[in-house]
Amino acid sequence: MKKKNKKTKSRKAFTIVEIVTVVTIIAILVGILLPAITTVRKVVLDTKQQAQITTIALAIQAFKNEYGRYPESDYRNLSINDYSGAQMLSEALLGWDLMGFHPKSEWESNGRINNRNDELYELALDSDPDVRKKNLEERIGPYLELSNTTVYHLGDYFDKITVTDLEYDKTYVISDVYKHKKIKDRDTEEYEKVGLPVLYFKAFPERKQMSPDVPIIDSIYDQEQNIFIFVNMKLQDLAENIKRDHPLIDPALFYDFIENPKISKKTGRPWPYNPDSYLLISAGNDGLYGTKDDITNFK
Repeated sequence: MKKKNKKTKSRKAFTIVEIVTVVTIIAILVGILLPAITTVRKVVLDTKQQAQITTIALAIQAFKNEYGRYPESDYRNLSINDYSGAQMLSEALLGWDLMGFHPKSEWESNGRINNRNDELYELALDSDPDVRKKNLEERIGPYLELSNTTVYHLGDYFDKITVTDLEYDKTYVISDVYKHKKIKDRDTEEYEKVGLPVLYFKAFPERKQMSPDVPIIDSIYDQEQNIFIFVNMKLQDLAENIKRDHPLIDPALFYDFIENPKISKKTGRPWPYNPDSYLLISAGNDGLYGTKDDITNFK
C-alpha cells in the first residue's frame, strides 16, 4: 500500500521589518494628512466666523436705522457698573436681558437708568401683566436670532472673579466660533468649550486723530473700550506654562493693528479703518486679540 503523503500547512507570519515598514508608512500618511485636516478645519472656522461678523454688521446697521445711531461702546468704570464695548454690543442687538433693546437705556451694566434704582429691563419681569406688556412693546429688536447666536454671561468666562459687586453675571457677550475657554453651563453644571467675546469699538469721527501719543479722549478709537477683557482674559500657554497678554492690551499695538496703511500713506498721519463707524474683532484661531489671524470687519 502506498502511504499517503501528508501535506504540511505552513503559516507565514509578519516579520519585524514588515511591521516596522507598515507602521512607518502609516506615520508618514498621518503626518501628511493631519496638517491638511487642521488647515481645512481652520478655513471652515474662519469662513464661519467671517459670516458671523457680516451678520453682526447687518444687525448693527438695522439697529442704527431704528435707533438713530450706532451702539455705544465706551468703557465705563463706575465702581459697581463696569461695562465694556463687547457687553454693549450684546445689549444693542439682543437686549440687556436678551428680550430686545430698550430705547430708554443709558448703557449701564445694571440695566437701569442713571445708576439709580429706576427699573428698566427688569420691568419685563414685573408680576403685573400690563406693566410687563408695556415694557416689552417699547423694545426694539432683537436684531439677531437668539437660537443661532452664541451668547454667554461675561461672568461665565472667569473661574474666579476677584472684583466684587460687578454685574458680570447679568450682562451678556456674543462669542466667536472658536473654542478657547472652558466654562460651566449654569443649567447642566457640565463644562463646555466656547469662543471668546466679539469686540466692538464705536468710532468718534469728529475727533479726526489716531495715535498712541494722542490722549484717548481725542482719539477716533479708544483702546480702553474693551480693556477689561484684554486684562482679564489671558490664555494659558501650555508650551511655556505662562499666561500671555493679548497684544491689543498695548495702546501702540492697538493703533497699529487698526491702522489703514493706504490712507495713512496718503495723509501722512496714522488713520484707522472705518473712521466713521465701528470695528468688530474676533480673536481668531489662536485665541489672542491683535494677531494676524483675527477676523474683523475691516481687514
